[in-house]
Amino acid sequence: MAEEKLQKRTRCPWRRAETCSCLADAMSQEQGNWDFVRAYWPQFTTWAEYLRDKASIPKISYPPTTLRDISRTTRILSIKAIEALASYAQMAQALGLPDVAKEYSRLAADMAAKWQSMAADGDHYKLAFDKPGTWSQKYNLVWDQILDLRLFPAQVRQTEVAFYLQHLNIYGLPLDNRRDYTKLDWEIWTATLADAPQPGNMPPTIDAFAALVAPIGRWINEGPRAFPSPTGTTRRPENRRAFKPAPWSAGSISRRLMIAH
Repeated sequence: MAEEKLQKRTRCPWRRAETCSCLADAMSQEQGNWDFVRAYWPQFTTWAEYLRDKASIPKISYPPTTLRDISRTTRILSIKAIEALASYAQMAQALGLPDVAKEYSRLAADMAAKWQSMAADGDHYKLAFDKPGTWSQKYNLVWDQILDLRLFPAQVRQTEVAFYLQHLNIYGLPLDNRRDYTKLDWEIWTATLADAPQPGNMPPTIDAFAALVAPIGRWINEGPRAFPSPTGTTRRPENRRAFKPAPWSAGSISRRLMIAH
């Protein structure tokens, strides 16, 4: 992970910088040991400065997945860039660098506030800042909860989850408004954004996590037998195409991670 280079030949360098920063923060929190971060601190600083300068809203321009290109102002990775900067702030605090932590914590908070203002689109948040009337799964919001970053208010994910429940297909929730395919791991990250139903509420609240995940079970039972747990599918029964399973399907445990933390 720490050997990843931010070179021009890297297809999406900020995506790698975001992921590595969040992973290192998560790993160190879980272990209660920051030696790995300390050993590679210059590299993490390089990534943070890169994200600060190159991936700030609305400069970020790489699509959320290689499945299909989208607008140059995507919502998905801008969320992760904000979270990565906040992760860097947490790491700096753990290493005894309060001034650095304060600077990047403030930067991440400012970017999160700007994101909410620019992405708002009535009853949901846009796929892209310059594309009103669009929508997408904001799956990367899950790391705001897992890493306890507290960048986005609960209202953001609650708004999105309510919107998603209205756009479920027979085999799940599309990645966005452009196509019917989705990805199993990201779909479960998205479902993890749902609040647990509160007992005793009248009227009873829906179990949104269960509602968003149930179609995945239907797909596993009814989809092509060669791909029992696909990372991507189309969600219409007349065209049940699937991608082969891949290691990142391990992301399906995100709900357990969120509960554990």
